[in-house]
Amino acid sequence: MVATPQFRAPAARVLASAPGGQMPLWGLTISHSQFTQGNGAGADGATQHWIINRPAPMSLMLETGVAQLYEAAYFELTLPKMDGAGQQDAQLSLQNVDRIIIDELEAASTLPMERIQVALRLFVETQPDAGPQNVPLQLSLSTIAANSAAVTGTAGRPDTLNRPFPSEVYRIDRWPGLDR
Repeated sequence: MVATPQFRAPAARVLASAPGGQMPLWGLTISHSQFTQGNGAGADGATQHWIINRPAPMSLMLETGVAQLYEAAYFELTLPKMDGAGQQDAQLSLQNVDRIIIDELEAASTLPMERIQVALRLFVETQPDAGPQNVPLQLSLSTIAANSAAVTGTAGRPDTLNRPFPSEVYRIDRWPGLDR
């Protein structure tokens, strides 16, 4: 495997410090409550797709100490620029997708108020048991386009505008003092 132009700052610091001969790998976890065909489930019960950017599946150790099998799929990732220009979006493109991904996107579209969540982890190929070399970057897909060749999307920070505040809804059955 050869390095691709997707490896830009801020991952450049991690990539520059990797010993020679160690290929960095991006791992994606894509989840939504309407997904049904993934290869794992998250803590919230949502079905997840675990994808690694290499030609064969690979079992990798997560930051929790649990081994996870990542399915092979080629994708391109353009990380956001490290500047103060406002919105920090990453561009994601999955190439040669099969019908499962299209079916999952159609299922997710039935619940448009919930965004598809993406977790990005950076691994070193020669040390799969070392775990991710970064804190998983949590993003959400805001725009998605699919055709017969690829699925592309813009991944940004989690959707905080559509989350209830406070995160716990105060109800009379739990806090009876609210009823006056």
